[in-house]
Amino acid sequence: MIYPVPFSLAIKKLLEDEGGGQLVTDRGGLTRYGIAQKYNPDVDVANLTEAAAIDILYQRYFVELDLGKLAADANVNMVLIGKVFNLGVNLYRDSIVCLQRAVRAATAGKAVLKEDGAIGPLTVVAVSATAAAPMLAAFREAAAGEYRVRAAKDARDSEWLKGWLRRAYS
Repeated sequence: MIYPVPFSLAIKKLLEDEGGGQLVTDRGGLTRYGIAQKYNPDVDVANLTEAAAIDILYQRYFVELDLGKLAADANVNMVLIGKVFNLGVNLYRDSIVCLQRAVRAATAGKAVLKEDGAIGPLTVVAVSATAAAPMLAAFREAAAGEYRVRAAKDARDSEWLKGWLRRAYS
């Protein structure tokens, strides 16, 4: 399958962040390539190949999160799209909420979006109109904040916080 450029650029980093083909057990149960058995009961995670994982990651995260809408706008930074995708595998729609919060932060409150976790036309326009560097920095901060809140709400998540923050800021 031929994937869109932003996905193709982001997948290598995602696979690295998810430990490559290493089979691990985490809050999502048995996990490989970022595909957790708990959230993907139809997938044989133990025997998942990299090629199959890439297709699942594309369909269930890049496509399902509507990241193609951002990718269709030439003004949206591809690094930012890759980062939203990367964290979307971990945060799912909350990665879009972080993006919407980042718009507000990067524009000093001049652009405020409904934090609904959906990439609609207003989100695309606002992200497109915001300078890439402040947008990426604000997104990283919003994601780090989301991870800190999760760890504070559930002590079981505190063991993952260091890795989550590294992922948010990388």
